Amino acid sequence: MTALAFNPVISNTLVAAGATDGKVYIWDVQGNTLPQRTLVAGDVHDPVRTLAWSSDGQYLAAGYNDVNASILIWKI
Repeated sequence: MTALAFNPVISNTLVAAGATDGKVYIWDVQGNTLPQRTLVAGDVHDPVRTLAWSSDGQYLAAGYNDVNASILIWKI
């Protein structure tokens, strides 16, 4: 894992972790040990450099260590 971010909403128990292959895994810390969801960045296969949740916990942004310094945003 290259990055980790907890959802900022107190009642939301999701945590996101970025990987070296560009995938982002979403876990519910009160649930199963397997990821609840896996986000794939299309053609970006470089490591996730950083993760950030929006203040309302509905969006997750991932910054990548590729030549374009890509940033992808998902509605969770």
